[in-house]
Amino acid sequence: MARPLKVAVLGATGAVGTTLVQVLEEHDFPVESLRLLASARSEGAEIDFRGDGLTVQAVKDGAFDGCDLAFLAAPEGVAREWAPRARAAGCAVVDVSPAFRLDLDVPLVVPEVNPQDVDLWKARGIVASPGPSAVLLAVALKPLHDAAGLEHVAATVLASVSGAGQAAIEQLEREGQDLMNGREPEPGPALPWRIAFNLVPQAGPFGPDGRAGEEAAVSAEARRLLKDPDLRLSATVVRVPLFYGHSAAATVRTRRPLGPDAAREALRAAPGVKVVDDPAQKVYPMPMLAVNDDAVLVGRIRADASQENGLALFAVLDNLRKGAASNAVQIARLLAERHL
Repeated sequence: MARPLKVAVLGATGAVGTTLVQVLEEHDFPVESLRLLASARSEGAEIDFRGDGLTVQAVKDGAFDGCDLAFLAAPEGVAREWAPRARAAGCAVVDVSPAFRLDLDVPLVVPEVNPQDVDLWKARGIVASPGPSAVLLAVALKPLHDAAGLEHVAATVLASVSGAGQAAIEQLEREGQDLMNGREPEPGPALPWRIAFNLVPQAGPFGPDGRAGEEAAVSAEARRLLKDPDLRLSATVVRVPLFYGHSAAATVRTRRPLGPDAAREALRAAPGVKVVDDPAQKVYPMPMLAVNDDAVLVGRIRADASQENGLALFAVLDNLRKGAASNAVQIARLLAERHL
């Protein structure tokens, strides 16, 4: 049993930060005190925690003094600036931003996939939580990888706007209202094109190889989580007009034969997975079923006749919870029980 900890959350007023505070309460995390931090423009805001209204403070020198554990739910640049300061103040850091995900001396962890890697945290004093798309694929694919090995994965990720932050949530809401009232929306600040009643096949800037930033990241992070650097894995990420919930349609080729029934059994036995798979009764994963759930929902499990040892599946998760906040709290619990 972990001792009660003095906890800080940086980015407490953002979409992930507010969810993180909620998850700390729902999961009964051992919090002795909670310090909420954000930029100066959010100073003075109030967030409820365990029946009390906690006042958000502006992050500044000394903000992490006296804390045992710091969650960083802030933009990448902010996380890179403040993680070393939190460490210098004696905090263990769980980072939910992209800042450290590919730093090889910072463990990248999904507790259902590679919990043992939490023990590597002392090299930098930081554990990184992967991006939601990588969490989704890693949790869904790990049981298949363990059962039969994976040779190739091709996935199309349907990413909700909350994955691009609070501004993207507000953009979709505003655009939907405009269109329903016969107005053409003004261009939004968060996404490159109108997202309401549209799909945008871009998540992040494009690189020289034609991949968008999130497509490159999910491939690299999933390989790292599955401990298979040679796995041939490609992803296309499409931003879809949903507020919450990321989905992935994936086809895989396994090294050894693994039929749909055996794949279902492997997934049913896996931690963090719910098999939702009875298409004849119209039962399959959908984003609306995953919201406020901390599991990855997997269904539409079937043979892929286009390749030997081929399987196809559809998987969904709540990107703000299991894709970010809940995963971070699970990491923190491992840290607290083993090291703090």
